This record gives sequence, structure tokens and C-alpha cells, in this order.
Amino acid sequence: MVVFALSVPSYSTRSKPSLHVVYQIVLQDTDSNRPITIYRRYGDIAALHGGLLKEVSATPLYSPPPKSTFKLGGGDAQLPLIHALKPCAWLDQVFLEQRRWALERYLRGLVQGRHAIWKNSNAWKEFISQPGDSQLSFPTFPKSALPIPTKNGQADHPQGTNGNTGQDSVTTTATNASPYIGANSYYLHTLPTANRNAVLSQLANSGFTVVRIFINQVQANNKGSGNTAYNDVEVGSVGNWDDTVLQAIDSMMVECKAVGLKLIIALHDRYSLGWDEVDVYATTYGIVPVGSTGDLGVTDATNFYNSNAAQIAMDARITHILNHVNTQLENKPWKELSDVIYAFEPENESQGYMDLVNPSWANDRAGTIKNLIGTNSGILVSNGGGVDIATSTDSTWAFGSNFDIVCVHDYSTDPWTTIPTVSDANGQVLDMGKTLLFEEWGVEGSSKASTIYAYVQACNDYNIPWCYWEVVIPGAGAASYEVWTTEPSWSDLTSG
Repeated sequence: MVVFALSVPSYSTRSKPSLHVVYQIVLQDTDSNRPITIYRRYGDIAALHGGLLKEVSATPLYSPPPKSTFKLGGGDAQLPLIHALKPCAWLDQVFLEQRRWALERYLRGLVQGRHAIWKNSNAWKEFISQPGDSQLSFPTFPKSALPIPTKNGQADHPQGTNGNTGQDSVTTTATNASPYIGANSYYLHTLPTANRNAVLSQLANSGFTVVRIFINQVQANNKGSGNTAYNDVEVGSVGNWDDTVLQAIDSMMVECKAVGLKLIIALHDRYSLGWDEVDVYATTYGIVPVGSTGDLGVTDATNFYNSNAAQIAMDARITHILNHVNTQLENKPWKELSDVIYAFEPENESQGYMDLVNPSWANDRAGTIKNLIGTNSGILVSNGGGVDIATSTDSTWAFGSNFDIVCVHDYSTDPWTTIPTVSDANGQVLDMGKTLLFEEWGVEGSSKASTIYAYVQACNDYNIPWCYWEVVIPGAGAASYEVWTTEPSWSDLTSG
């Protein structure tokens, strides 16, 4: 059982073997057709965290809440709860609700998203299968208080309301379609020509307008796609250029132009810094030892983001790529190809799954892009997103002056909670004169098709532009996020 989503909707007290609180944890996995509920104490979750720190090199995105603290007198000081002497405080509802929220955030960070590697650990598998307060049950969920569009075009209203809550009726008005829709297909330029053109044609014919790719090392036959292996643009040492991958993208630009698609190009991938791959920056700046290869899951890339030499090197990389000349498109450098490039972003998910050690890093690199493309280029600059809604909209970095596009990445499976939150952020972003893009979201599991459909309709209703992760040949079905026309999810993805 591989869990890909969860919630912690409630807590309750148990009297045996002694009075204690348990948290209801609702799991969605790739094997079951219905959610599964387990019950865990705070101590179980604290033990899980300790086990993960020992077993997995990558530190979880969030930490569990501290043990038994609460505020007294409205001040900022955190004082310990004394369970034996203050049982009423121990059952303080405000404290328990805050803890439930924090535990849910912590646990979701372990399982949701493309880089949530902790769900494959022994510590996690033991946590969801241990005895005690862990009898599995299949919960009955109340229907949403919001009308949820279904495929017949009618709203699915809360049970017994017939569309009327007893007060004012709830009406959701769609705005036809989102401003634009796109797809992530980060190694599309490495696919066999026939398959690449099939993807581009299907996207264009289905109303997609943008495709997002990365410039990084790609292994052969990635995800069973039959693609060709490509080196990163820097090989062996920093500043040692290999333009082979740029030339592959040159050819795809011609193909994109022919069908009316534009590219969002991430100029670097944070996960090449010793997480999924090992690039020259990872070894040069001491993130991993020289000679390291493969999927290492290293989270701490502080040296790269804080090193002045590394920042100079990244600016040189950006300059090299943007000045690269596409000989197939009038010998123009990329920085002038606004007819096929929608946006550049310095890096995918800068400082993801680590402390924000340099809040200005991405904005400074975006400034380098701005200086190269000029003020009237027609090409925008994106911030590359965070790992979830919270990190994507963190004001300490996400709204920098050099960003035209603020990107949100999130892999929640509850669109009618996620998209209203994204919409709130959209209001902030629009007030700043910027654009918001829901740049990464994806679904796996047995409810993949229906959840994709709900996401598309929610984005339409809230007028949120989006890019799905990801469209590629072959699709993965329920097993993962990848979608292609051979699976039912394709019609749901294109339902908007």
C-alpha cells in the first residue's frame, strides 16, 4: 500500500489503558478503492518522526508540533502543560485543534507530492500498520458544503439540501474557462520525435497553450518513455558548456511554433543538487562528495544558495542559456524568442525541502534574467514555485520585485479546499500587478480521473490558470501522476 494523500479530520479521547487522545488519520492509497482510517497517539507520530530522521537522509518538509505546550495569559511564552495536575488544560480544545492542524500538515508533507520519499520508508510502513489504536475502518464522509460539479453538468449538493442550505442558496458561477491551461512535460525534448510531436499535437488540439520543461540531466528511458539520455548544459565542471540539450530544445521550439504552443523553461532544477540527480553544482559546492551519482535524497543545499561563487556561476549559466542562438529560428538568441517562449524561471522549487537560507536568491537570479531580456521582450519571468501552497506563497521570497508570475505547486487531493486557497493568493498577486499560475498539481490513485475532473472544474470556477503534472507518453494510470490519451484521465484533464 502506497499512501499518496491523507487528512487528520478529528481527534477523540480513549479511556483504556489510561485516558489519552487519539487522532483520526484518513489515508488514500494506490491499492484501495476507499479511504482507510487509522488512529494514532501523538507519541506514535513523534516516534515516526524520530524513525524517519534515522532512516531517511532527507529531512521532512515540516516538523511535528512540540510536545504539550500552550499559551497562558495571551503572551508569547510557551509553558508546558502539566497533565497530572491540570486535566482540564490537557483537554483544552483550542490546544488540541492546533495540534490536529499541525499534525495534519506534518503528515501530509510526508506523502503528498512528487518528492515525498518518506512514504516509502520502513518507519512509515510500520506507522500505518502497527497494532494498538490502529484498527482499520472505512469511514463515511459527509458531502461537501460546496456544490461540486459532476460530469452531467449539475452540481452535487450537500445531502438533503437539494441545493438549498436552508438559508441563502449556494450558486457557483463558472467563468467558461481558465485564462490558459498548460502541462508539465519536463523532459519532452528528449522523447523520440514521433512521440514528442504526438504530445504537442494533442496538447494544442485540446486547448493547451503552454508546456513546461526543465534544463537538467535526463536518464534514458525515463518513466518507460523510451527517451534519449541527455547531459545537463554544464558537464564535468561549472562553466564547461555542453549545448546538446539546448539544441534539442531548439528543434522542439520549431515544433511548438508550428502548433501554436509556448514554453515555460526552468533553467535549473533544485532536485539536481543531490536529490534526484547530482549535477556539477552539487559536487562543486560540497552538497555531496565528488563522484556521487543517483537518487540520494540530500536536502541541505545551503552551500549552493549562500555561496557568492555559486550565485555568480548560476548567473553565468542563465546568461549562457538566454544568449544561446537557435539556428532554426532566424538565428535569434532565446532571449528574443517571445513567439515560442512564454516565461523563464531561474529554478524549479528553489530551496525546496530545506530551510529558506537565502530568501532573495530566486529574485536575484530573476533580476539577471530581466537584465538580459530587457523590458519589452514579451517574455515573462516566473519564480518557479514552492513545494506546497504555504511555501509557494511565502511572502519572504515568493513575491519578489523581479517576478512577473507567482507559481503555486501543491499535490493535495481536495480541490474544493485547495483552489479557494489558491484563489485567495491570486487576489494578493493581482493586487501586486503580477500573475498567479497553479503551475504544478497532479493526482494518482484509484480516484485519479474524478479528482482531475474536479480540479479542472474548480480552476475554471475560480478562474485560475494551471499546468498539470504531467503529460507524457506513456501515461501511468492510477500508479502515478503521468497522463496520456490511453487512460480515462485524459478526457477529464481536457474537460475544461
